[in-house]
Amino acid sequence: MFPTGLCALPSFCVFVGRGCKEICVASKIIDIKGFIWSWACFESGFVGKYKLKEIEMLTKINHVGVAVKSLEEAIPFYRDMLKMEFHGTEEVAEQKVRVAMFQVGESKIELLEPTSPDSPIAKALEKSEGAPLVHHMAYEVEDCAAAIAALKAAGARMVDESPRNGAHGTKIAFVHPKSSGGILTELCQCGSCHH
Repeated sequence: MFPTGLCALPSFCVFVGRGCKEICVASKIIDIKGFIWSWACFESGFVGKYKLKEIEMLTKINHVGVAVKSLEEAIPFYRDMLKMEFHGTEEVAEQKVRVAMFQVGESKIELLEPTSPDSPIAKALEKSEGAPLVHHMAYEVEDCAAAIAALKAAGARMVDESPRNGAHGTKIAFVHPKSSGGILTELCQCGSCHH
């Protein structure tokens, strides 16, 4: 039997082959020269090693995160002067921030105001002496957990070992800046977020 269809990392690889109607479960992923090899277990009980073809992990830039001291002070520039579509504000208690989201084309600008002195955003603003700053880049993925697994398999260091809750019903995870050239990078799986 040869597999066709998707493995346990559906956003990243597809089986090369034909004739199998069963879904596999990938238990071991090894990246070798641009391809992924996996031990695949089928519902029929058959176990074999198959070559998988790699496809894109990221779908688009979801948003750029900007740290600010005050949403009330920052919002008018984006809403009234730049005329961006304003999607409102939301508090994300888990991350100790209030966020304001603006749509621009297919992507968004996310303003982040700290709600606690010990929040990561408060610490970032302390380093910038209170000046607004670009805090992170967020890339949209179809499956945040699978993206984490793929990055870890490739040797990336993660801030988050599993997805956590973000604004607008998203599931998010951050890649450690030491693995991304000093840029804090977010993986963002949309739930009820605006596209």
